[in-house]
Amino acid sequence: MKGVYPWIYVDYKSNLWKFSINANGELSYAVMYNEGKWTKSSIIDSKATSYSIFIDDEGSIHLVYGNTKGELRYCTMKDNKWLGKTIYTLDNKDYEIENIKIIIIGSSMHIFYTAASRDGSDHGIILHCLWDGYKTNVTDIEDIILRDGIDDYYTIKTTYRNDICLFYLSDDGDEVSLNYSIFQNNRWRESKRLYGVQGEGIYFDVKLEKNSIHIINKSRENSICHLDYVIIDAYQNLKDFNIFSGNEDIREALIFNKDERIFATWLQDNTIYYSTFSEEKWDVPTVAIKNSEEEIERYNIFFDDRDSSHINSRSIYGTKGLDLFLYDPLDFLYTVKEGSYKEKAEIGLNSKETKAFKREINKIKEENRVLEERIEYLVSLDKKNKENIEKYQSQLSRALDQKRKAEENSNIYVELQKKLQADYEEVNEILKIKDHENINIKSSLDKYNNDLSLLKSKIKKYEVQESSLRQDIIDLNENINDLREEINIFKEENEGLTREIINFKRREEESNDYIDNLNKAISELKEENSVVKKEISLLLEENRRLNTELEIEKNQSVMERILKRRS
Repeated sequence: MKGVYPWIYVDYKSNLWKFSINANGELSYAVMYNEGKWTKSSIIDSKATSYSIFIDDEGSIHLVYGNTKGELRYCTMKDNKWLGKTIYTLDNKDYEIENIKIIIIGSSMHIFYTAASRDGSDHGIILHCLWDGYKTNVTDIEDIILRDGIDDYYTIKTTYRNDICLFYLSDDGDEVSLNYSIFQNNRWRESKRLYGVQGEGIYFDVKLEKNSIHIINKSRENSICHLDYVIIDAYQNLKDFNIFSGNEDIREALIFNKDERIFATWLQDNTIYYSTFSEEKWDVPTVAIKNSEEEIERYNIFFDDRDSSHINSRSIYGTKGLDLFLYDPLDFLYTVKEGSYKEKAEIGLNSKETKAFKREINKIKEENRVLEERIEYLVSLDKKNKENIEKYQSQLSRALDQKRKAEENSNIYVELQKKLQADYEEVNEILKIKDHENINIKSSLDKYNNDLSLLKSKIKKYEVQESSLRQDIIDLNENINDLREEINIFKEENEGLTREIINFKRREEESNDYIDNLNKAISELKEENSVVKKEISLLLEENRRLNTELEIEKNQSVMERILKRRS
């Protein structure tokens, strides 16, 4: 199935949970406990089209999957039983759910998936389902054009501020474009096109850092397979480098960083290769793991380390079959042999690698703690929009004033440096003159030499100070840009509220006009009713008069007939 990788969860007891979907759409899992053998595979549900899992910090398993009915279902395990419910159903039954990915932030679950047409057309939609456990809010993020040979069209990453970044592919005809959007302040920003990739079998992976985006692209063009690297800095400047090109096919490329260096790994002929980016170029690819007997594939893994109170997830490599070897690109090796759990040589962690891995986990934990403090701080700021706008405007004014002062100080140091340079040249002239004088004034020359050394040291000192000031100016400019961006966001929100107020007042005025017209019409109807009543009264009176006259005439006629008979 497209873009569906097996999931591995290593819990705090070192039990292994393996989740997968087979070709028949059966979503199942198996567990390896202390005995070292896999349990019988248990089917969670059938007719599944895609799935993903998420492990929270308490070790609870959250599983979301789609089925052929177009349902998006959620289940979790409680008391060794799976409890599930349908949280959303596609309105259009002509589409199928694929490529599910999950992020939990706070008390809300963010579920991403693509809706692909069942009839094989090239139309697809990337959707975002926000679920708080009770109600869902589904947003169509982007319509995309699908292309044969692409299994996974998008990836999601989170920033240190818990903004969600979406990177996705769409077929533009002569090339496939890689695009970018961000979910910020509970709304999706307008998408931006980053660049285009030509060829077939396109695949990409992203590593997000605070001030840069690192991307690797795999493509095949004219029977040549290419693996390229693209870096985008904070100013949207783009650089690209080739990692590998050759006739051999490569798959499941990953990008990651370690010790502040960027690495890329990939599979080629059942062998794991890696390369390191250094000094503006990629090193020659190196074989990391060679396994000619068993097929290697990509796994997604959650690793629970209660010592660090942190659960980490990432993509790794592993072998297929009952004998499972997991190869972590960060040098973490977890080996499982069927039926040999008690042998430490068969299952365990290299002690040196374990310590390194735990240090890495502790480092990540500390980074997360700092990020959580930062998140709490930003949440408190978000509750005070107007105060924040005034605060940031004040900070912006102070920052501009500091920038102006820093520039003035920088100019002073430049002038001072020029003056010192002039003094230095003057001393040199004096030294040249003194060279022609007699030996008796040699002591004066020594003094001037000492002064010259002092001047040089001062020049170096001022150069260092100038460099520091220039860096301060750069930092201030970055802070100013950040502050301006946040001010613009608050202004947009205020403009939206203003428009809503204007619309409300307009609707209120229209309602008042309608009520006035209605009252006027009622008054006119009342007047017409009164006139009609008067006319009816006159008609009744006229009718009575006519009846009376008619009766008199009848009586007269009768009397006349009687009198005629008598006569």
